[in-house]
This record gives sequence, structure tokens and C-alpha cells, in this order.
Amino acid sequence: MPKKSAATVAAPPTTKCAICGAEIAVAEYGQHVADFHASPVPKAQIPQTPFPGQQPGTVPPQAPQRPQNVPPHYVWDGKMWKAPAPSGRKTFSGNTEDASAPVLAQAFWKPGRSLTGTVIGFFDSTKGKCVTLKLPSPLQLQPEECSPAGVDVNTVSLISIGMTMRGLQMAMRSAGLDAFIGGDIVTIQCTGYTSTGKANEMTNFQLAVDREVF
Repeated sequence: MPKKSAATVAAPPTTKCAICGAEIAVAEYGQHVADFHASPVPKAQIPQTPFPGQQPGTVPPQAPQRPQNVPPHYVWDGKMWKAPAPSGRKTFSGNTEDASAPVLAQAFWKPGRSLTGTVIGFFDSTKGKCVTLKLPSPLQLQPEECSPAGVDVNTVSLISIGMTMRGLQMAMRSAGLDAFIGGDIVTIQCTGYTSTGKANEMTNFQLAVDREVF
């Protein structure tokens, strides 16, 4: 009588470890990961210094594109753009004399005469709004070239210009400007005069403005 063959035992199903690629029995997969891959994410991938508004050990939030009206030094805290926290204190000092900026009178503007300066401020006078410019080099003025006439001025690094001059307003409109802003580098040149039919002629100007945009 022929002998019966022994029953064949099926091998357990296997799979590959997603981390190291080793062939492992499916039933032993969890134990394999626990034994050999207890920390699957390297610590170097966890930020050591939390981003503002970020919980320690989490991935920092992605900052959106900075809107044009947000200053460049603002930071994204995960929800909104904010000014950075102060890093210390700074001391400021000044005096009236250093900020003195005589207003240029009509006598200053002669055909061909020009100046260039950086806008540092504005103020209101009895004749309207004025803009103050910081000059790259000192400018020599005669007493009659300042308003009010007779002001004791010789060499200045700050000057002011009346914004009510019609010729200047027209030059600004021609350049597409409604107003100057702080930081503008302004070049103004007198190009001559236009009769208005009145006692005072209108001073004509050539204007150029270099403005930083974001």
C-alpha cells in the first residue's frame, strides 16, 4: 500500500518594512518597527527655535505673501503680520537749532538754479504747508533768499520749500504726484517765469522724484 505524503505547511505572509526595506512577517511588523525604528523622524527635522506663535516640536506655519502695505520688518506669527518684539532700548537726542530749516523765498529761485534733497518732514506755516529737505551738501544762502526776509542764515544743511507755489503744484501734477512722502529724493530746478497778469509772476519748475517702492 503506498505511503501518504505529509501535509505541506504554508509559509506566513510577509511584507517589506517601509523604513529599512527588510522582509518581515506581517504578524511581526509592529514588533520590528518598535525594536529597530523607535524614532522614525530624525530629531534634526524638529525646529529647535520655535517660530513666533508655534508650539515647540511642531512645524512652523507657512507665511503668506507679504501685502504691499505691510512694512518689510514685520513678521508672520502664524495668524497675522506683527511688528517684531523690541530687542532693547535706544536713546535719541536733539535740539531746536539742529532742526532749523529756513524757508526758501521767491528770490532764491532764479532760472537754472536747482537743489536736491531728501524729504524728512512737513510743517504748517502762515503761508501754508511746507516740506523740509535734507541736503547732501551744505548750501550757502543770502538773507534775502529766505522767508521771512532778513533771517540771519549763511550755510545750511536743511531747507524748507513752500508747497503753495502754483508752479511747484503744477510740476507735481505733471509728474503724477499728489504729495511728497518721507524718504523721497527730490530734485527741483527753476526753469523760468510765467506772467500771471498780476504783480507776481509764476515760477516754473522742473521736478524729479526718486521714491522707494515695496
